[in-house]
Amino acid sequence: TRCYVLQVFTHTYLHNLCADVVQSQSNCTDHSKIGIICEINGYISTVSKYMICYQHGNICDDGIEQMCKQLTEPCFLHKHFMCDGQFHCENKADERHPHCQSVTQATCKRRVGDLGNLTIPLAWLGDGIQDCVDGSDEAAIWPTCGVGQSYRLVSSEEACENVFVCRWGNPGYVEVKDLCDGIETCGNENEICLYSRNSMETTRPLPTSDKGLTKRISYCLKGLMQIEMQRGSCTSQQFIFPDHEFFGVDTKTTLHLPSNKQDCSNIFGEQYVYTSCVDKCSSSPCPLREIPRYEVCPAQYPDRVGTIANEEYLAFFTKAHGDVFTNRYFVCDDKIRCVDYSQVCDLVKDCGDGSDEKRCDNHFTCLSTSRLIPKVKVCDGSFDCMDGSDECNDLC
Repeated sequence: TRCYVLQVFTHTYLHNLCADVVQSQSNCTDHSKIGIICEINGYISTVSKYMICYQHGNICDDGIEQMCKQLTEPCFLHKHFMCDGQFHCENKADERHPHCQSVTQATCKRRVGDLGNLTIPLAWLGDGIQDCVDGSDEAAIWPTCGVGQSYRLVSSEEACENVFVCRWGNPGYVEVKDLCDGIETCGNENEICLYSRNSMETTRPLPTSDKGLTKRISYCLKGLMQIEMQRGSCTSQQFIFPDHEFFGVDTKTTLHLPSNKQDCSNIFGEQYVYTSCVDKCSSSPCPLREIPRYEVCPAQYPDRVGTIANEEYLAFFTKAHGDVFTNRYFVCDDKIRCVDYSQVCDLVKDCGDGSDEKRCDNHFTCLSTSRLIPKVKVCDGSFDCMDGSDECNDLC
């Protein structure tokens, strides 16, 4: 029988059994085992579904069966199973990928999969890879918008809106809805927003020493004894998240911070993370939830090392300052991306899914744009939200 199940064989046994995998896994006699139709040596042929993401050489001339992505450590998936409305990864990473946020209105049948006509991510259009059976994704038929630097593909003609054009940078423009979101797209976007909207600076790094393992928070700095006497004493605390036993690693962060609980609604970034997670905030919760396990954020930190934690799971650490191992990373809810503690609760949605700001109570969310602004900017007589919701609400 042609196109038999490959997974029951080891790779060595498979090659001994059948020297010509192309011959055994193409022109399938069982139609239920057809995974894709493509050209092989210039001739149209069917290819077994067991060869999709097989990773031992191409069968199709264009290698379409190998267009696969490592979305998370346990989820290695062909791109055509992404953004299809079905959850193929346990953590739903295939539907939460950034490509799924901008798709066409028109549909086509993808070359891999059997869900019929589906929308196509804009990122796949005109990229030199034929994703639609009819090849329409590579045709110049899709709606576009803008000229020059702002030229771009859009989901429909009605989706063409004004953008902020950058002086430099890639892609060369910023959608108005994303302007002043804290993410530096243009190279000078944050600077312009700072001056034009009188924005607050929220990303001040903490004074750090001892190869990054000692951090001084709030007024607990050497030489500020008068302030310390007025506000209360400081204390030292060891911190690591989660507070587990890590084999061969003992690099907890020493925190010097106020001994009394404080209002954390006006602090941001790593200061918010450390203060709330050692229970020194009067009411703010710790935003850390997901454990930095070895399999999360697979495309990041290629130099990661794994170690056993609590004798029950594999955790990852990275090396800094030559010989210090640290795991000070916030794992986004989609587990595709991790960010540094300084990017958590800093009013910028660095994760893409907003999870780095979701569990923080130091901001106000603008009604129509979902932009985050500091609480002190609410009801201050100045419009910081484009829709005016920071000044026109029940709080004011």
